[in-house]
Amino acid sequence: MSYTPKAYTFKEAFGLDVPMSLNGFEDHPFAPPRIAGYHFHVNLLRDMIGFLRSGSTAACFIGERGTGKTSFVEQFHAALRLPIITVQASADMLSEKLLGQWVMNSDKSMTYRYAGVLLAAKLGIPVLIDEINLVPPGILSVINRLMDGYSYDCPETGERITPTGDFKVFGTCNPPDGVQYKDREEFDAALEDRFVWIRCEYPKPEEEIPLVEAVLATMIPDATVRNGLATSMVAVANDIRDRHMSRSTTTDSLRTVMSTRVLLRWAKFSLVFHDLAQKGISPVHYALERVLTGAPSVDEREKAAIHEIVQLRTGQVATTAAA
Repeated sequence: MSYTPKAYTFKEAFGLDVPMSLNGFEDHPFAPPRIAGYHFHVNLLRDMIGFLRSGSTAACFIGERGTGKTSFVEQFHAALRLPIITVQASADMLSEKLLGQWVMNSDKSMTYRYAGVLLAAKLGIPVLIDEINLVPPGILSVINRLMDGYSYDCPETGERITPTGDFKVFGTCNPPDGVQYKDREEFDAALEDRFVWIRCEYPKPEEEIPLVEAVLATMIPDATVRNGLATSMVAVANDIRDRHMSRSTTTDSLRTVMSTRVLLRWAKFSLVFHDLAQKGISPVHYALERVLTGAPSVDEREKAAIHEIVQLRTGQVATTAAA
């Protein structure tokens, strides 16, 4: 089946004033849904486009939790209405999720249904293996041939599958530090050698502050007040990130981190609970507990430390009722 091609300008696809265009489709059933207001990082776009132009077959996006690895790959394809299959990896996953499995039909007959990497190779479209370093190495090794462009002989069906079209393998992974990211596997040297590695970092303040301001603008008309609060909230996020154990080796390092997604949710909930200020409760602290510090993984020490950061950055005191 063919789909209608379309050339997208950078402004149309990514919201950036760059004088170039990229090819995609009018629509495609395997294209991910687009997230309204998603912000594309220029550096990641540069690396992704460079990878695609190179003719390479595999790229892995590596970075800390909350740096937007998975969302970037999916939203890049969504913006251009390009197809991609996503496989969520796990430490106990079997080859069925990457290759396929036998399924029973309504008449009790059996059919082998391709999945993951094999399905993508057969259709000639990309596949994303999310948290790829959770997959046991022995299972990943079966896709080496496909990433090199060679065929794979499926023993269950006897069919020879040769990658066609725009088949590519994308992966996302956290660094295997053995503490914050448990059960991560070290990459087999042969597999690691096949990937182009793209580092994902947290956004810079000048990128995040306008995003937070856009959320606050729905209820804070004063631009100066809005910018001041947005700047303080982004500073809190970066203080938390700097004290995360992936960056800090001090005794007061944190296991908790704040992603841009949580940061924007915090801004939104601060507005939702703005009336609490009339009761002497800080909406900023109250909202933060609802979106971050009230999570089961955040112990009392970290919770207190994070709310202290908020107090220092915003000047708002965390009352007993709020924190």
